[in-house]
Amino acid sequence: MLEPPEDPGGEPDPELYRLLVEETRELVCLHDVEARLLYVSPSVHSVLGYSPKELLGVPPMDLVHPGEGDLLDETLRAVLEGQDPPVMTARFRHVNGSFRWLEVQIRSLRDLTGEVTGIVSSSRDVSDRVELLDHISRREETLRSIIVTLDDLVFVFDPERRFREYHQPASHDGLYASPEAFLGRELSEVLPENVSGPLERSLERAEARGTTQEFDYELTIAGTPRHFNARVTPMLDGNGTVQGFVGVVRDVTARRSAEEARFALVRANERAGRLEGLVSLARGTAHEFNNLLTAIQGNLTFAMEDLGADHPVVPAISAGLDAADRAGEVTRKLVTYAGGDAPVPVRVDPGALVRRLEKEFRAGFPLRAELSLEVELSLPV
Repeated sequence: MLEPPEDPGGEPDPELYRLLVEETRELVCLHDVEARLLYVSPSVHSVLGYSPKELLGVPPMDLVHPGEGDLLDETLRAVLEGQDPPVMTARFRHVNGSFRWLEVQIRSLRDLTGEVTGIVSSSRDVSDRVELLDHISRREETLRSIIVTLDDLVFVFDPERRFREYHQPASHDGLYASPEAFLGRELSEVLPENVSGPLERSLERAEARGTTQEFDYELTIAGTPRHFNARVTPMLDGNGTVQGFVGVVRDVTARRSAEEARFALVRANERAGRLEGLVSLARGTAHEFNNLLTAIQGNLTFAMEDLGADHPVVPAISAGLDAADRAGEVTRKLVTYAGGDAPVPVRVDPGALVRRLEKEFRAGFPLRAELSLEVELSLPV
């Protein structure tokens, strides 16, 4: 405890002592050995709203919050036993019925024989600080609760790019390395180049721009390629200075697979659409071509009837009719393939078919090539 200053003659100056006590913003109290208040400084009005006279003779236990009663009792007992307990922080009742947080230092007063004759306490209002710390604590707890619900990996880097904090959700089934391998180490010491390189560049951009940056990367974990999306955000103080970074890593392997499957389905649908268009075009073309063949066949038939069987061009007309018949078969097959008609089975004499196609075979051969056909006359239909 501070001793009162002495005057030039070596004696304490009571007036100066009184001024120091009464003008200080701290609440100074003098207690008897039963802890009852014998003196209360005027600052009690600004701290707890009482006048000094209202508290004379009142034990502090009547003012302390029930939750801190045991702490106050233990502290007073230690002082009376000659100990110097640490500063106590407790709630004391304000005159309006609310409670204020006070930081209290309690010391004993002794006579020349060392016997405790009283207690002196010095208190100051720290309610704003306690409430601020409580607010910060609640915010941290809220953020911690939010982080726990995430399926993402969360890292905290200091400005030197060292891992300071780490969160792994329970649902995450694998890591590139254990949490202990990250904490306190620089990213380049832990991560492979294909991750540490993009991460370092993203941190540089986040620091320079003060905004969130992201990138994708791939890692093989437990023998399986995994795809990840990483986002890094700078943590800024009130002056805009970067105090560190928060990194959030999300496993997007399932999403990537789903997107690839969706793209494959889209491509398949596109191919099916194009095929359907081709089928429709083939069906329409076959019908149109069949109509033209019908006109050709009709005109050739009329020509043969008008010319008579002995006319020299009749064989050529007959060959044209045969070709038109075969072309009709092709169009019918095209319509059948396109789904327009059901296939109709017919009886075919393969020997006659080959002989009928002999001219077409020869037309497709080079001039110096020879074609020799040997057709069994009794082939089954």
